[in-house]
Amino acid sequence: SQFVNLTSRGPHPAVKSLMAPYPLPDTKLRNTLFNTLSALAWHSPVFTAVHFIPNLVFPFVKLYSSDIQSSVEVIMAFLANWGREFFTYYPHPPVAVVSFTAHTLQFLCPELHSHFAQHGVGTDVYVWDVLSSLFTEVLTRNEWLQVMDHAFANEPVWLFLFHVCWLTHLKGPLMGLTEHAQIVAALRRATPVNLPLIIQNTYQLQRNYLQTDLSHPYRRFVTFNGSAYPTHIECNESIITTRVRELEKVQAHETDILNMRDRISQVKKQLMQAAMLEDAFVGKQKAIVASQFEATNDVWIQQVQLEKERQRLRDIENEARLGALHEQLRSAQRIEAMQREIHASAAGSRDAEIDRQREVMKWDFANRMANQEMERLEARCPHETCCRIAHR
Repeated sequence: SQFVNLTSRGPHPAVKSLMAPYPLPDTKLRNTLFNTLSALAWHSPVFTAVHFIPNLVFPFVKLYSSDIQSSVEVIMAFLANWGREFFTYYPHPPVAVVSFTAHTLQFLCPELHSHFAQHGVGTDVYVWDVLSSLFTEVLTRNEWLQVMDHAFANEPVWLFLFHVCWLTHLKGPLMGLTEHAQIVAALRRATPVNLPLIIQNTYQLQRNYLQTDLSHPYRRFVTFNGSAYPTHIECNESIITTRVRELEKVQAHETDILNMRDRISQVKKQLMQAAMLEDAFVGKQKAIVASQFEATNDVWIQQVQLEKERQRLRDIENEARLGALHEQLRSAQRIEAMQREIHASAAGSRDAEIDRQREVMKWDFANRMANQEMERLEARCPHETCCRIAHR
């Protein structure tokens, strides 16, 4: 049969990650839950990627105990009818179911609906958290069994209407709470209720609730086609594929870690064997090493002292060379300054010589002029003397 094919494949590698947040003791119940989840995971990869699957599976496993086949088939029937949209928008809640439940609550008890909105309690808390755990956190075992009996005997929408009636039944205590955390805590624990009255109110609401397109898919119970399990599970395939790939990577890492641990264990064993041989070898070598050390230690001390002296002398030499470089630099600076003075003095001498030559030229010119004037005067003087004598 199809169930035998699923269970014959053994444990699914992804179930370990699914059960990690649910630390059940290593008992028969835990093993049954593990095997049930494995069968579902082999049936469809969706069951390996959705984190709240153990919440849905656990109450049925606890109910059917070791009858894994009944648990698997009831869970598939539940998902085919009540949970057909549970995975469509994963990891977000199912839009149609949540919206239908919230609007029905608003129609039936607007005060409580407004109270939730006023204190920031969203549909993810008062609808989806309760529904995704299948009421196991808010009902006792006997109450849960009664509700499931009625749910499976009616059209699927009955369970969502029961959810609304359960909330309205708790209206008094919930309206008295004024803190967000208080309301959330109240919706996550079992509170004593009049279950027969809630069930009666559910049947009354079933006759009068507002039927819309949101509730239409849940007005008819869907059965399996022959003996075949449903193969199509509506979901967001891209997200589920991504989640499955991430899980495969995690599983690959876990496998690598296990292999590394095995290798480390082997290395440790080898190290222990090597340590035993080493102890024997070291015992033999210690005496040799000690004698060699003592023999070479004095030489080494001398080498260290010589090296220190060599470094000291090298530092002195470097200081002397550095001083010589500084002195060369200062000498070069002095020579450069002296050359500038010599060039300046030579330029001054040239300028003075030019001035002197100009003065000499002036002097020569003045002497020539004076001589010429005297010669002219001397030339005129005899002529005038003769003229004066003749006139007399």
